[in-house]
Amino acid sequence: LPESAPVNSAGDGVRAGRYRWNDPLTFWTFLSDYIGKYAAEISTGGAPVMREIVGVLHRLPDGAYLIFPRSPVFQAYKTWLHDQRADVPEQGGRWETQMQTAIMDWGIHVKSEGKDISWRFAFYRKGQAPDTLKEKLPCLAFPLVQLPPEIIAALDSALGSSFAPWNPNVESEVITDA
Repeated sequence: LPESAPVNSAGDGVRAGRYRWNDPLTFWTFLSDYIGKYAAEISTGGAPVMREIVGVLHRLPDGAYLIFPRSPVFQAYKTWLHDQRADVPEQGGRWETQMQTAIMDWGIHVKSEGKDISWRFAFYRKGQAPDTLKEKLPCLAFPLVQLPPEIIAALDSALGSSFAPWNPNVESEVITDA
């Protein structure tokens, strides 16, 4: 982009108002902002969690993941897109699965349940799910080793030393959830 091109608040060089909902750079810019905004509500202690938590670092048998309840994070994405004056897809019943499919098409192998791309996970402790949500619900589980460098940097910046044992770019002792 030319130096005169408007730059969004994240400083990534994307022209303001030119975001597309199904563009990886747009989604990763949103997720970096979301991580920074909700750093205090991202748990590094594994799941299940209390109701105020929006994301969790959790070790599964096949590796370490950054996990978010799917509907709340996609609703936040939709709001962020509106705030950026970006195009937003129609919100039919399949928008969440379309968005998850787009993420998977970018080469990020979020957890799924075979033919059903949704992955249900016991995110909240019993009795701790926010109103309208269940303890076990569709989640986005991003393998840390597949996340783009800007997301790892956002986690490192937002979570500080509590992210160090999870950082796939830093050698450390293996983490086990209690």
